[in-house]
Amino acid sequence: MGFNFDTILNLVGEQTLLKFYGVNSMSELNTTAIQQDRIKLDMINLLTSDDPELYLLNSNNDYVYPTTNTQLLHHPLHSKVLMDKAIIENVPVVVYLPSMNIDTRNGESILDFIIRKTEN
Repeated sequence: MGFNFDTILNLVGEQTLLKFYGVNSMSELNTTAIQQDRIKLDMINLLTSDDPELYLLNSNNDYVYPTTNTQLLHHPLHSKVLMDKAIIENVPVVVYLPSMNIDTRNGESILDFIIRKTEN
C-alpha cells in the first residue's frame, strides 16, 4: 500500500497544500528552489544516528488506503516510515502499530517511556 502526490492533493486540497509549503501556485511548488527546500525540511531526512530514542504510537488509525484527510494525516505508514528510518540510522525506537501488527513495546506504555527518559 502507499499513496502518491495525487492522493494527497485530492484529500487535502490544492490551497492547503500550497499554504503548507508557503507558495502561491502549483507551478511554484515544483520549482527547483522549493523542491530543494522540501528535501532539506523532510523530517525523514532529518532523522540521524545522533537523535534520541523514539516512541511511535498509532493505535487509532486503520491500515487502509486513505479516503479522508484525517486518514491521510494520521496514517500508520507515517510511523512505519519513521520506524524504518530509525532502524537504518541505529536510533532506538519503540513502536506500537496494531493495524500493521507491529508491537515492540515489551509492555512499556508511553508514560513508562517518558518516565524512563526523564529519569536518566
